[in-house]
Amino acid sequence: MRRSTPSSRTLSLAPLLLVAVAMGGASGCSGTTPASGATETTGGEPADSTADPTIATGSSGAVDPSSTASTDGHGDASESSGDTTGSEPPAMPSQCDEPLALLATMHVSPRGDDGSGDGSEASPWRSLGWAIAQMQAGDVLVLDDGVYDDQAIADVPPGDDGFTVIMARHPMQVRVTGGSGLLHLTDRVHVDGIIFDGGPGGESVGVIEGAHNRVTRSMFRRHGESGEQGSLLAIYGDDNLVEDVAGVGSCRACFIQGGPDAHTQRNIWRRVVVRMDYTSSPLPKSAFNTYGNNDDDSVRDHLYQNVIAIDGAAPDTGGEGKYGGIYVAKNASGVRFQGVLVLDEQVTHAGIFGTEWGDDNAVEHSVVWGISDGAVGVRASAAHHVTIGGFTGTAAALDAGDPLDSSLDQELTLLLDNTPGARLLERYGASGSHWGEPGFDQPTGEPLWPWPCEAEIAALFAEPNDPPPGNAPAHNPTARGFAAGGVGLYGGPVTLTSHVWERLGTPCPTDICPR
Repeated sequence: MRRSTPSSRTLSLAPLLLVAVAMGGASGCSGTTPASGATETTGGEPADSTADPTIATGSSGAVDPSSTASTDGHGDASESSGDTTGSEPPAMPSQCDEPLALLATMHVSPRGDDGSGDGSEASPWRSLGWAIAQMQAGDVLVLDDGVYDDQAIADVPPGDDGFTVIMARHPMQVRVTGGSGLLHLTDRVHVDGIIFDGGPGGESVGVIEGAHNRVTRSMFRRHGESGEQGSLLAIYGDDNLVEDVAGVGSCRACFIQGGPDAHTQRNIWRRVVVRMDYTSSPLPKSAFNTYGNNDDDSVRDHLYQNVIAIDGAAPDTGGEGKYGGIYVAKNASGVRFQGVLVLDEQVTHAGIFGTEWGDDNAVEHSVVWGISDGAVGVRASAAHHVTIGGFTGTAAALDAGDPLDSSLDQELTLLLDNTPGARLLERYGASGSHWGEPGFDQPTGEPLWPWPCEAEIAALFAEPNDPPPGNAPAHNPTARGFAAGGVGLYGGPVTLTSHVWERLGTPCPTDICPR
């Protein structure tokens, strides 16, 4: 998919230390529990596994695969589907030590054997391709801890009413390695708890081609050359959910959806963290990208909720620059940004480049801080309750032409909670909810901080990743920002949460960052 150059726009520059935009009231709606669009999850708190006999967990809370009745991977349909339908199906967990509450029907392990194994917990298969080939719609495949070298999750049979599930036994303790194409989903597949560690290659580390998939509590990383188009995860289908995910490394548009001939609609990116490190691509760059159709607004209606673009480079590759921490290109319309944070991003044009030719792209309760001097904080159709500052440039360029009608004192001490700027303290969107399900686009009242899986994210971001010749920047100090370690102002170890809270010198509250 080749990108053409966005239209040229004149960006006016003015001194700015901090501006808070307030052009509408804050939403006071509370999130509601979504309907169970999938058999295994819903919004809200984790269900008590003892209340539903179809949920099997061991004493530690881990999945107890021994409860399945089959040794060939296919037992009774009520077990093999992972069906937990009922009045209170289990919730989508967001802690890294809590597995999905599902019955396992198949098992694969780096220590297994495709020839002698039968897919049971006691005798797992070894390779992902072989295990997936044995799956039927609605099956649950559990991946034991370890590294799956030169393998991929692809050709997974779609679920029926629910999802076919591929999950790590222990989230973030499974790593799939190779070049590109380590994940390829068609329809109704749920992938949870897996690190996809890509190497040199000109395509995406992961691709979602179809509809109504979900990727949760997973991470994408690339080392080496990614070429002109390489990304970490690309979505071309509709109604997909990416939640509690992180990405880092070599990429041109790290997390991307749509395309010049696409009709991609109704995807949700929720609590996703990304850091762009380097690339050799001469094309327009961004950490998050929604690429609109060249001819009409058929790429439309997407949500970015509580996503973070942080500490990213702006590679000077001799072509187009980095258009934004988030860039909405061409005719993409109906894109909403709720509770977004762009922090210390090097950019050429804007922190949130939220609209180019499209319409109705709105930003609310979001923060852009510490981007490159000379850039614009927010470009959008409209914005309200936005905190912008920490650089010299233009605060906002809004299609509606609304004036900046309020400002805050330059001595801002709390980046995430100020009036009339952003209040970035709660989660947007009921966990596990897809587009149109109850609570999918509402504030939930649940605390956003501490950030889920932040220790695992920092560890992956800090792994050495030296750029190959011809890439920019030529050096990549991976242990930077929140991944640098050390002790925070609050007295405990630096985390993503403490780093964000303390960026302006205020110690992280002890109820958020306990020592």
